Amino acid sequence: NYTPITEENIEKVATLYMNHYNQHSGGCWTYEKDKDDNDIPTGLVIGFLESYDEFTFYYLDEILIFGEYQNKGYGRQLLQEVEQRVWERGAQMIELVCPDDAHHMHFYG
Repeated sequence: NYTPITEENIEKVATLYMNHYNQHSGGCWTYEKDKDDNDIPTGLVIGFLESYDEFTFYYLDEILIFGEYQNKGYGRQLLQEVEQRVWERGAQMIELVCPDDAHHMHFYG
């Protein structure tokens, strides 16, 4: 039985996703979410901290801003918050991989 990911179940799905990698792959995944002024979720970020020798980076694996909140500055605010939090956790670099197409470059470019 397959269930699509929706706004109603995204927090549960993100937590399951994160916990799987933390428990089975030795990961250090984090899950951050963004809310509007009325405490309604506007999106989420999933990523993990990785260390090599004395260098720590944050691999930003997924970022999602729900459709009705796109193009309103929520993505920028969420990335700024993630940036602050990972620097506080000792990361020296953030790595983001995204598709190279017009839709994604509108946000990341």
